[in-house]
Amino acid sequence: MHDLNKTMFYKTAFDIRTTDEGDDALWSLLCSLRAWATRKYPALPREAAFWSALKRTGRVPFQEGCPVRFRSELCLEDGGNYWALTIEEIAEEPGAAPRHWTTEISFAWTAVDAGSVAVALSYGDTPGFLGPCQPEPSLTFPGFIRTILENDRLVSTASGRPLSLEPTLLHVGQFKDLWNFIADGERETPLVYISPRFEPGSDEPSFAVNPKRVAAALGPSAFVCYSQDGAFTQEMCACIPDLAFRCCHGTVRVYAGRPRVEESSDAGRHRFFPARDIEAMGEEAFIGILRRALAQDVHFYETMLRADGVKRRRAWLIHTKQVKDESVSEALDMVEAAEEEKAVAVDLLEELHHENDQLKARNDELESELYLAQAKATTLEGQLSRAGRQTESADDLHCWPLPYEDILRLFCAHHGDRVDFTDRAYQSLGDCITEPALVWNALHDLCAIAYPLFASHDAGDYAKKFNSQSTFELKRSAGKMTRKDSRLMTQYQDTYQGRAINAEAHLAKGNDDASPNSLRLYFAFDEETGRIIVSHIGKHLDNYSTRYLK
Repeated sequence: MHDLNKTMFYKTAFDIRTTDEGDDALWSLLCSLRAWATRKYPALPREAAFWSALKRTGRVPFQEGCPVRFRSELCLEDGGNYWALTIEEIAEEPGAAPRHWTTEISFAWTAVDAGSVAVALSYGDTPGFLGPCQPEPSLTFPGFIRTILENDRLVSTASGRPLSLEPTLLHVGQFKDLWNFIADGERETPLVYISPRFEPGSDEPSFAVNPKRVAAALGPSAFVCYSQDGAFTQEMCACIPDLAFRCCHGTVRVYAGRPRVEESSDAGRHRFFPARDIEAMGEEAFIGILRRALAQDVHFYETMLRADGVKRRRAWLIHTKQVKDESVSEALDMVEAAEEEKAVAVDLLEELHHENDQLKARNDELESELYLAQAKATTLEGQLSRAGRQTESADDLHCWPLPYEDILRLFCAHHGDRVDFTDRAYQSLGDCITEPALVWNALHDLCAIAYPLFASHDAGDYAKKFNSQSTFELKRSAGKMTRKDSRLMTQYQDTYQGRAINAEAHLAKGNDDASPNSLRLYFAFDEETGRIIVSHIGKHLDNYSTRYLK
């Protein structure tokens, strides 16, 4: 924040790049500082070692006969490198309060040989001095900045254009370039155009304010342009896309940065001053207005990273690194402890899985025995209720275990409103080695548990509800990756009553196709008949995960 005891004298920001690619931009900046400081204070040493020390964090205190001191700060970080310098000078006059001048310079690298420079120069009289103060300083241009702009080893630019302490003289044919620069939405630096005026019958131009004085007072804070040619003014009036932006008849116009000329209200942001108003206030007062608005009251100073800010930033980075290192060390210890706990948990989990598998296997055996007993009972009850049926048909049902085909026919007879089988389902039985009781149990759960879920069209999770009630696992599809493979997906296509069906949904138990305790039963729900249509019984159909295993 700006010191309230100080008065802002001048501030500006611009970019620099070394003329030789790869040179050290900061050192070239310090060479400009050395040239200015040793010229102003001859007692200061010129040796490179003295000034190169300021590239890092360093201090040069006040010395006898040399009322100037320097303090630099450097911060290097991944997101960008910053350097800042504070120059403090004391100007004394007999009988008046000593005046303290402070120059703050910041430099942010954009490359080894380039970066952005910001400079702020302020002054303040010694507080509490019982006596008169020195006169207000005239609006001179800071010598340090002039030295930077005149350094032949540096190219100084603003908004991508070279800087100069001289105003730019415009000629006929150059208005298009001027307008393109005025209308450039990326331009941040203001542009001051001073138009000429001509007395009737005279070709000699006159100006309400001297362009050279304006350029000298503003420096890099604004581009200053003018023309001495009446034809250029005519060209402007004829070619400018919007007359609200023109400037003629001795008017001075300040085209603000970041223009939005496509917006009708933007012209009001670009202030103009008629010649009569400038003459009424006087050239000195008008230049003072421009200086204050463009080179003193600019807002970048509030966010400018000065020496104290760079110092705090460096301290924060050091602290952050220490905290990070400590956190990493603690995290590594926690990871090591967690890995040990994980190893113990994995061993315990494997034991539990093994025990669980044994319990599941025993449970499956018991459930199969129970279902077989229930199936026999159901068969006998059916025989008794169908006393009039053919003897050989009843005798077939006494044979246990039943053949696969008989199991399917039995379910069609008893649950024909819920389940049916395609020709391919019957054909798949030729390769099926699953225990008939397991096939029976799967079809039973398909009719008793799965059918009500599919028939109800409930928006809930069918698989989750089914799996909570059955020893089989219901899977709604063959998987995302399998669906992307058209060759694999042909296995799940079947036909029922002349209509194509997609039998991706399936019941699963076990994972070994060579085991009689493993089963895959693929099916689809037919909306037209309201039945579950079974398409395949037995082994896995190929999917994305098993496509190379067979």
